[in-house]
Amino acid sequence: MATDVKNVWGAPQGLALGCLLGSLTLGIAMPSLLKAFFSDAFWQGVTLGASGLALIAAALTRGVRDGPYAQRMPAASFSMRNVLLILRCRSWVLVTLSYV
Repeated sequence: MATDVKNVWGAPQGLALGCLLGSLTLGIAMPSLLKAFFSDAFWQGVTLGASGLALIAAALTRGVRDGPYAQRMPAASFSMRNVLLILRCRSWVLVTLSYV
C-alpha cells in the first residue's frame, strides 16, 4: 500500500509509509479514544461511534482519484484454483490461523 501511494502520487517513500502507518494506528486506536472521551458510554455506543467515523472517512475519500503516475492494471479475475493452491500451502495456513 505504501509503495502504491509512492508510485501513484510520487510521494517520498518515508512519507507514504508514515501516512499508511499513521492511518492504521488511528483506526485501531479510535474505539479507545472514544471510550476515553466518553467514559460513560456503553461499548455499543463506542462501536457505533467508531463505525460512524469510519463511514465518514470512507465518504471523504470516495472522490479521491488516482495520482498522475498511476498505471492502469488489468482487472484480476477470480480463480478457485488459485484459492485451493493457497490453502494447500501449510505455512501460509498456519501463519494465517495464528492471527485468529
